[in-house]
Amino acid sequence: MEKIYTRTQGYITGYKVIKERREQNGLYRVKICAGVKPGILVDTLIKLGLYKDMMDYPRILVVCSPDAQITDAANAAESVFFKILTSRHFDLIDPGISLKLHNDAKSLLKADTINNAAARLGLEYHAEIVLLYGVKAKPAGFDGMMETASVTMRTKVIATTTAQILFADEKSISGIGESANLACLNGARRAAENIAAPMINGIISWWADYTANGLPYTITLKTEKNTDRLVFAFQDAVESIPRVVSLTERSSGGGITEMMVKYKGTSSEFKRLARDKRFENLHTGGSKGRFLVLEVGKKVDG
Repeated sequence: MEKIYTRTQGYITGYKVIKERREQNGLYRVKICAGVKPGILVDTLIKLGLYKDMMDYPRILVVCSPDAQITDAANAAESVFFKILTSRHFDLIDPGISLKLHNDAKSLLKADTINNAAARLGLEYHAEIVLLYGVKAKPAGFDGMMETASVTMRTKVIATTTAQILFADEKSISGIGESANLACLNGARRAAENIAAPMINGIISWWADYTANGLPYTITLKTEKNTDRLVFAFQDAVESIPRVVSLTERSSGGGITEMMVKYKGTSSEFKRLARDKRFENLHTGGSKGRFLVLEVGKKVDG
């Protein structure tokens, strides 16, 4: 907080004291109306590492499109995306499994469209957004001093809950390097850098609208089969949590019920369910962020 106060002259343009009083502990409480430059304030919060907690950005899965090839140029572009998204405090799926993700996406593509396959893969890995990318490079040419290569990058950002395309772009960049391979790598990196800024702005704009009435939580409830009353009791318990805006059942069968909950608070509130007398042995194994996997034991009463 002291770090924020030392920079207030940069983003507060003026203020008016509305109310002030002395507390019993000797401290003063002051309420003001201030004029603020939000852009400078956001930059300050990002540098202090606080902006992620305030915005609660969506979790992103970055994967080479199943209809594209994994090449050195594709890996270079992916590294740029990871670096920029991480610097903007997005939560990303482990880049160490990129090859597995690509192969999984190719398998899903055999029976579905690219958008649906990406959405299914995102849900499987507890991501709210999937970033698909593909890189193609034409044969490099020598200009007498350096190798040049024309690199084209396609990107598509997909919401996992709806398979909706949130952003799509294509960039063609001429890469330069001492060899054909280095020219391709240079073009891929530059293309990714050019696409990143408008892509992030599109994601943030969509996320702000999507979460206007509360953050979305996906709850997968696992119970014994034919325990409808237990599921209903669980849903009642969730809806009784303060600041829960809505609960929608998305699918149910075989002892697995999936629900979407809109909630104006943090996931820690859901821990209250563990103290609900209608349930016992509530386990949360496999939960990631706003993707909650809950397994409920037998009901104590009723």
